Amino acid sequence: MIDTHCHLSHPNFKGKEREIVQRALEAGLYWLVIVGYDLISSKRAIAINHYHFPLAVGIHPHDTADITEKDLKTLEALAQTEDVCAIGETGLDFYRFFSPRDKQVEAFLFHLSLAQRRGIPVIIHSRGAVKEVLAILKDFANLKVVLHCFEGSKGELMEAIDRGYYIGVAGNITYSRSPVREIVKYLPVDRMLLETDSPYLAPQPFRGRNNEPTYLPYIAENVASLLDLPIEYIKETTSYNAEKLFQRCR
Repeated sequence: MIDTHCHLSHPNFKGKEREIVQRALEAGLYWLVIVGYDLISSKRAIAINHYHFPLAVGIHPHDTADITEKDLKTLEALAQTEDVCAIGETGLDFYRFFSPRDKQVEAFLFHLSLAQRRGIPVIIHSRGAVKEVLAILKDFANLKVVLHCFEGSKGELMEAIDRGYYIGVAGNITYSRSPVREIVKYLPVDRMLLETDSPYLAPQPFRGRNNEPTYLPYIAENVASLLDLPIEYIKETTSYNAEKLFQRCR
């Protein structure tokens, strides 16, 4: 299996990265996609990547309020680093609004342009803003897109699938009241990626604890159960999807 979205460079994991990777390998994973969410975590992702896993560098919409031209130039330089296979985590968050709308949009457009120039995928956060994200993406028709931890409507899912986007399914699929449990029934497996978003969104029965890639099988099991498909098919197909998407690095 492949965890297509983990924040291994998060402070919660500092000094424990090797043991976390080892546990993940023992649990049946063979790749992790290490995703940055600001300049510090993006730089650290590069520094700790002893396994040459695929990396993504980016600035989360929560952290765009005080973004500068210098920050964007630094991000562009990081994107040239070996093993960087995607741009992100970027996007819009109109649920919490930790950063002003205009600053989020400005930074998002820069990330999209950078991914387009580099010819690599973009990993997008779209909480409370799927409609707006889809509207902006219309101007980037040839971009390879991952809608991370998707929480949109059925109609928005269908639009994303029609455009060829990939959809990230995370630990909230295991929460009994999560609307994602219904939405995932309309998601073709050939457009699905599995992700932990660790250290966030730990699946049941670990909810409330520090999440890590080792728990990815619990997500796969829930997806297989909801879709009434063999778990090996879910594992193999989502892994194939991830390999195809991030093949530039391998």
